[in-house]
Amino acid sequence: MFSRTSHLPQEEAGQGLTEYSLILSLVAIVVIMAVAFFGEGVASQYCNIISELSFSSVESSNCNAPTSRLIVIDQGPNYINIEADVNDPDGDPDDPYGAISKVEFYIDSTAGGPVQTEYIYRYCLSGNPIGAPCGNYDISGLSPGQHTVIVMTYDIDGNVSSSQITFSK
Repeated sequence: MFSRTSHLPQEEAGQGLTEYSLILSLVAIVVIMAVAFFGEGVASQYCNIISELSFSSVESSNCNAPTSRLIVIDQGPNYINIEADVNDPDGDPDDPYGAISKVEFYIDSTAGGPVQTEYIYRYCLSGNPIGAPCGNYDISGLSPGQHTVIVMTYDIDGNVSSSQITFSK
């Protein structure tokens, strides 16, 4: 009968395993170097993708900047009720509005200054008492036609973002 015996000397029996572990170590080092070299670019691309998927009206070049979108709650011939839905990605998840320093509302242009500035949640174009639902903002002084509400959101780290929504009177 035939018997299987290794023709390798005892010291060469573990050579394959050693070579395998060296190759794995080299691959790990190359991957770590690639992440270190390309990591910032990958993070930036990921940030851009997330920004595009989050709120389509977000204008921000910083992924740590707060995001906001404007929600029209109600509108009539001489009033509009708008709330800013705000999210700060680097804020405290247990206190989502604690990192927001202020939210400014503008109508048609930021040149004339904000028509309303809110410092605490609930962020409303009309302003509001703490925690109350947003009220109606009087638009009777606006000309008929298209108008744009712009919101600028500032966080405590100095990051700023803006978004906007249009409405017709």
